[in-house]
Amino acid sequence: MKSALIPSSSLAYVQPDSTGKVRRVVLASSLGNTLEIYDFTVYSFFAVIIGQLFFPADSSLASLASLASLMMALLTFAAGFS
Repeated sequence: MKSALIPSSSLAYVQPDSTGKVRRVVLASSLGNTLEIYDFTVYSFFAVIIGQLFFPADSSLASLASLASLMMALLTFAAGFS
């Protein structure tokens, strides 16, 4: 395997992004994360009610089923960051 040195003068100069563009990206990312956390928070408050309304009332696993779906969603969300 041969290796060659590239002279530093042949490297392309990359201009940094403008401050406005960086702010826009940070704002959009923050807004998206805020909406996602809001979605999980609202669902976690209503998980017990959803369990009572949509799962059989005679089953003791109704609340557990709704909370299990919340945990699966949170694990999927966390897996996206790793």
